[in-house]
Amino acid sequence: MTQDARRKTQGGARFCCMFLRDASLADAGVIAQIRVDSWRVAYVGLMPAELLAGLSAEEGEANWSRALASVG
Repeated sequence: MTQDARRKTQGGARFCCMFLRDASLADAGVIAQIRVDSWRVAYVGLMPAELLAGLSAEEGEANWSRALASVG
């Protein structure tokens, strides 16, 4: 895909400077919180409200910490 095509598919916004890196153990809490927040927005009306309310960033952080520790 050309740079012009990327700009068009992104509504004309320019994404010229993006830095990607591997996640570290220090990122586990933020990754977990993003997952919880995104599920609560994306699945409202599709998943039971009780399930979404019960999602835990703390539990997710523990899971992500284990996963990240196993690869690094």
